[in-house]
Amino acid sequence: MVKTIGFIGAGTMGKPMSANLLKAGFAVSVFDIDPVPVRELAALGARAASSPADAAVGADCVITMLPRSQDLEEAALGAKGAIFAMAPGATFIDMGTSSPSLVRRIGEAAARRGVSVLDAPVSGGMKGAQNATLSIMVGGLREVYESCMDVFKALGKPQYIGPLGNGQTVKIINNLVTGANLVTICEAMVLGVKAGLDPNTLLTAINASSGKSYSSTVKIPDFVMKRSFKAGFKVTLQLKDMNLALDLARELGMPNYMGSLAKEMFTAAQAAGLGDLDASAVIQLFEKIAGVEVREKTHGEMSMTK
Repeated sequence: MVKTIGFIGAGTMGKPMSANLLKAGFAVSVFDIDPVPVRELAALGARAASSPADAAVGADCVITMLPRSQDLEEAALGAKGAIFAMAPGATFIDMGTSSPSLVRRIGEAAARRGVSVLDAPVSGGMKGAQNATLSIMVGGLREVYESCMDVFKALGKPQYIGPLGNGQTVKIINNLVTGANLVTICEAMVLGVKAGLDPNTLLTAINASSGKSYSSTVKIPDFVMKRSFKAGFKVTLQLKDMNLALDLARELGMPNYMGSLAKEMFTAAQAAGLGDLDASAVIQLFEKIAGVEVREKTHGEMSMTK
């Protein structure tokens, strides 16, 4: 029997994820406030739903891939929320990045209707979504996780993290590390260029040494060097995740020194009008102070100054 999936959120990540589920043979009903990706997925065989609840009708599994916690709350528990249209025995899976406490609250509401909930945030970006190679961090009951393995494997590589909320907790901490590291490598690259180093030589050295990271191997060469900041993970979303990490730290009575500093840089980037650009656009703040740019000329040579 073909498993039916309701997919809510067909944005940068959700659209290719929905397409991969269709390729894997699942029946997919998709909803998004933007009708364009919904129409494009319908052309691939999906059913266009009119609301989160409509997407959930008859679904064995409902997946949300939404940018903010408030969007998730509305899609799950709002007036046209998916939870209230789901049949007993179905599973609700949040695959965006949101508050662990909200996911647990959704779990409590769903349990009263006989619906299971998993939190399964993903890492790997747009390329991972397109190539079905996402890292998937799953919290919830292990038996529910096992029952959804076919869905997860159509999207990437799942890892069971523990009880409900743990998936989001791990993802928030991962994004805290990513955000702080991105700010650091951006500052370091500008420092190197200001000191007269060729940025390509500097980056090659970093990536052959202990400073290597996702930010140095992907964000700097693919976005910063090419001055192509219009794709990827937006400043606004990185800032949202930094705030989630700080909220978690406050709940636990923990300081978060590095996270707070990095968060302020993304706040400044958003205030500077960079919010809809890739998070690596934060480098422009450092570049403005230093009076240099980290860039690659079109003919392959490196430009070290404006």
